[in-house]
Amino acid sequence: KNIFDYMDKKIKEDNFQRKIDKQVWMLNRLMVKITYDNALRISEVVGIKMEDINLEEGNKFYIRGKGHNGNISRFNVFKKDTVELLKEYLNLRNKIKIKDGNEEYLFISPLSKSKITDNSLRKFFKKILDELNIDYNSPMHDIRHSKLTELIEKGAEVKKVSMYAGHTSEKITEKYYIHQTDKVMEELSELERKKI
Repeated sequence: KNIFDYMDKKIKEDNFQRKIDKQVWMLNRLMVKITYDNALRISEVVGIKMEDINLEEGNKFYIRGKGHNGNISRFNVFKKDTVELLKEYLNLRNKIKIKDGNEEYLFISPLSKSKITDNSLRKFFKKILDELNIDYNSPMHDIRHSKLTELIEKGAEVKKVSMYAGHTSEKITEKYYIHQTDKVMEELSELERKKI
């Protein structure tokens, strides 16, 4: 929440020297939001193609997941507030003279006029953390962890969270997400105490 509040404040209040700098911030903020809201991997969010989105019929978008050789692995739905930001971005995207070979991708940099890369999104997010004096090793991937952990803490079934994440097995979800939630550990401890 602090990170999103910071990005929103920066976009509203910062006097960017160039209009394009504000556009870059808005685009990256949208990508970070989609990453978090949908528990995506970085490669999945930058890999969304124009043909993968449908804002007319349920705000669906398709995800080309890890291990699927660029093929669609699952779908998700954009949140209502994300749809508004996405429409704003699409208006901007229509004004960009996109470099050949990049037209199929949804997220295009207003600066390079080409597809946003995993590395550029990581660098942007690292810059935000530096500005907030937060020292962290792999912050973009941890956004995904945060969302999946949140779903588990709210009581979502591991099987459903695993499918949502695009994991090949529930064991991956259990191994990397359940053990890190204090709430789940407290609930399990309470169940054990009741058995005694």
